[in-house]
Amino acid sequence: MVTALFGRLDSRGREKGWLVWSTLGSAIAIALLLLSPSIPTLLLAMAITGLLNGPLDIALFTLRQRRTDPAWMGRAIAVSASLNFSGYPIGSAVSGALVDRSLEITIVLGVATCLLSALFAWWQIPDEVTQPAAAPVEA
Repeated sequence: MVTALFGRLDSRGREKGWLVWSTLGSAIAIALLLLSPSIPTLLLAMAITGLLNGPLDIALFTLRQRRTDPAWMGRAIAVSASLNFSGYPIGSAVSGALVDRSLEITIVLGVATCLLSALFAWWQIPDEVTQPAAAPVEA
């Protein structure tokens, strides 16, 4: 639903902000679990991160699309998506091993990961996203 609403907005020049603020918001939502590790708090954290995922996905895929030469689009998106989704089993393995020792450490690691991701996005993504140079046409 949120993706459908944000997808209608022109994101040019705002992708970096959408990525950073969505990731920071997710960090705050996950941090709520430190205050009260209960089912209602978990549902609230899940709802917030789910809502923030819409603008984050749109910004992420828009940046990829704008920076990728059209001739490489299919390959670049496939490789990028597979690398992104590799985080799910890796994150599950790490958090599964940690949660057995401490729920709080696991939550703090999730918050720290979000904060580092937001910082890295803010630092590495240029304010102005330009189109890639067109590939030379071979005769």
